[in-house]
This record gives sequence, C-alpha cells and structure tokens, in this order.
Amino acid sequence: PLGSVWISCFGFLHKGASFLSMADKGFDEKEFLRDLALIVECETRKHAVEMTPKAILSLAEVVEAMLIQRIAPDLEAFAEHGKRSTVTVDDVRLLARRSEDL
Repeated sequence: PLGSVWISCFGFLHKGASFLSMADKGFDEKEFLRDLALIVECETRKHAVEMTPKAILSLAEVVEAMLIQRIAPDLEAFAEHGKRSTVTVDDVRLLARRSEDL
C-alpha cells in the first residue's frame, strides 16, 4: 500500500505540483501538506488500511520530507543535465524508472 502512496505522489507532481519552487511567494506549505495528506488518506482507504488522522498527517510529513530532501535534488539534477531550468515529466519518469521501489 505505501508504494502506491509514492506513485500517487508522483502522479500529483506529474500533474503540475511544484515542490521545487517552495521558496516562491505563491507556495502554501500548509496547502501542500494538506494535499499530500489527502493522497495518503485516499490510498490507505483504497487498500483498506486504517490510520488515525494523526498518523495520516505524520506520513504526509514524511512524504513531504522525502520529496524535498531526496527527490527534489535528483529532479533538479536531471533537468540541469538536460540543460533546462524547469523539471519536466520526463525527469519524473526518469526518477521513477531509476527507483527500485517504484
């Protein structure tokens, strides 16, 4: 079930969420975390896994930290290697292909 949470988060990013521009004045961290929590909640329900609201929020925070600390630098490096300043869907696909867990 948690693997599908990661896949859903990649889908969330694929549809245009930009965690790489968190320093931008338009970024709302609370809204971003809320959206991640909704993804986690939907995936746990889909797989009949029961979690308390506090556990869902905690898992969303872990996912957020993973995105920022581990995934974002790789995506930025892929974009830079492609001589682009913007991360594209191809960068996300490359990361997913490179990740054994996905």
